[in-house]
Amino acid sequence: MTSMHSPHRDYDDIQKECQEKLRAYNENQAYVFLRNRGYGTDEYHYSLFQRWLDDMLAKRVNYRANRQNELMLLAMQARNQALANERATS
Repeated sequence: MTSMHSPHRDYDDIQKECQEKLRAYNENQAYVFLRNRGYGTDEYHYSLFQRWLDDMLAKRVNYRANRQNELMLLAMQARNQALANERATS
């Protein structure tokens, strides 16, 4: 049996899932520390010793994979919001 969901409910479900998953990233202090330093970006410019320490920390929190997942969730959340806005104005 197939259940029918309203677009509004689907939007709310996706929004809630994104918020819950994004909250987990923001609650991880080591992850937030690296993200705020710009780790893994062109803006990241620290000494060799600081890079070594950050690399060790990044491995412990699986930073690179988690950052990709976080960026995907942010994009999904933004797209979901844009679609909801389109539906609201149609």
